[in-house]
Amino acid sequence: MSQYLKLVSALIVILAVYWSIFRTGQKLEELEEKWWGDSGAKSTENREITKTRIDVPSEVLRDLQQRLENTKPFHPSHTGVAQHYGITTTVLNSVLEHWRTKYNWTERQNYLNRYPQYFVQIRGLRIHFVHIKPQIQQGTKKILPLMLLHGWPSSFSEFYEVVPYLVTPQKDRDYVFELVIPSLPGFAFSQSSRKPGLSSVYIAQIFKDLMEVLGYQRYYVHGGDWGSTIAQHMAHRFQDRVIGLHSTMCFINSPRAMFMFFIGKYLPSLIYDNEEVKLCNSIANSLSFIISETGYFHLQATKPDTVGVALRDSPMGLAAYMLEKFSTLTNAAYRDRDDGGLTEKFTWDRLLDNIMIYWVTQSMTSAMRIYAEAFTNRNLEVGSFNSMRIDIPTGCARFPYELLVSPRSILKEKFQNLIHLTSFNTGGHFSALEEPKLLANDIYAFVNKVQQENVN
Repeated sequence: MSQYLKLVSALIVILAVYWSIFRTGQKLEELEEKWWGDSGAKSTENREITKTRIDVPSEVLRDLQQRLENTKPFHPSHTGVAQHYGITTTVLNSVLEHWRTKYNWTERQNYLNRYPQYFVQIRGLRIHFVHIKPQIQQGTKKILPLMLLHGWPSSFSEFYEVVPYLVTPQKDRDYVFELVIPSLPGFAFSQSSRKPGLSSVYIAQIFKDLMEVLGYQRYYVHGGDWGSTIAQHMAHRFQDRVIGLHSTMCFINSPRAMFMFFIGKYLPSLIYDNEEVKLCNSIANSLSFIISETGYFHLQATKPDTVGVALRDSPMGLAAYMLEKFSTLTNAAYRDRDDGGLTEKFTWDRLLDNIMIYWVTQSMTSAMRIYAEAFTNRNLEVGSFNSMRIDIPTGCARFPYELLVSPRSILKEKFQNLIHLTSFNTGGHFSALEEPKLLANDIYAFVNKVQQENVN
């Protein structure tokens, strides 16, 4: 590349950095005190916490079984294209057979109920959450509250494999975590809003209130996918409450970041450390992959209610729509396999647990609306997601098959106190399910640094 082009690229980066700094210096707009119940009006809430259990009515299960039994033969897949046209009949037949003849909801419901389930009314909505207190052993001096936030098409159950590592005292650590795992509003057992506008920044407000109700004034937050977006809003808006932010999906979509990604394609040494080049230029991080695998994003950001009709009516339609993501976002190479690679990291039972949560609550339509709410002009302005700066201690875990992976040079634009940045050799978008021990250890490593900073 000529010296002239290098100079032009450098000037573009400088201008983008300057523009980004100017943008992030804008005054943060205050959140409105909104109520999201059916009336939309502020109401008196005692915010009493009610213990509950998942208990799906038998008629719901009979209806599901009948629908599965009556499933028509699937349209034959093209030969030799694997998952590139979408989920294959090979996968669909395997799922249908397991769901219809082997999956035992009574056992799986008991599995989900192994951790205490609760409801509480916040800002007009009934919010579901799992609250898990840790084991206490001699030498445990501190119990640190940690909120775990899921995304789409996941649910609270995504974290069940991580829980044992986080609530069990670890050698050479004098603390252990107390976990709060809520269902996002409109997801699973959390009530959905009948009013438009409940975007991730307002969900962050609800979850800040939830932690207050539970008596936590200071706590850690971890998130992936939309949970990452919500966690970042919590860290940005309520930095007096959030001790530290940890995420598996740290990303920035600012003009500066876009310019730097562009330059990194041609002059990688200007943007990436040596160890980052392979990670940030993986198939899953390529423009072609993002274009070919994010059609759902545009659909859900514009017309979620339309596709929601089909997904509420057909259990196998719902399964196909969700499992495609658990294939391609776990490893982009799984698109080339007729079986979608789904049983490489998951079991059919665990995949169906998540699908069942969406089916029995009929929550897919309301869950998909989080995409549409994110892109209204009003919420883009209030959210300020791409121009925010986060000053609290931040840790980012980068898994190689994640949908968006960014280098330190880009991340530090938003995360001003990025004290922990790791790169793994395995794992994708659903790391809590795929690599629970790796994720738990990374959360511990990050918190160790924050705790040490606080001591000093």
